[in-house]
Amino acid sequence: EGLKPVRAGRFFVHGAHDRRKRRSGELAIEIEAGLAFGTGHHGTTAGCLEMLEKVVRREHPRNALDLGTGSAVLAIAVAKLAHIPVLATDIDPVAVRVAAANARLNHVKGL
Repeated sequence: EGLKPVRAGRFFVHGAHDRRKRRSGELAIEIEAGLAFGTGHHGTTAGCLEMLEKVVRREHPRNALDLGTGSAVLAIAVAKLAHIPVLATDIDPVAVRVAAANARLNHVKGL
């Protein structure tokens, strides 16, 4: 509960305790701080979230790869934004389990 939500572009990355803070038009990504890296608080993650919007709008990708996915924040973001298949992978078995759980929590299929 100590982590504040992150707004980056249209994305709103939050824990369960901040669900009600979502604004109209935002793409919400619920991530609980846990064992895998990635809650959206690192500057590079927030920057990637902002850049994803531009890339998707300009390039119209048909699929995506999140290599070293951690908690799957970026994979979930691109799947929600572009509605395309995303391969999210990591060498850490804990991260793989967390990423799969986060994909289910965020109603993203096929990660």
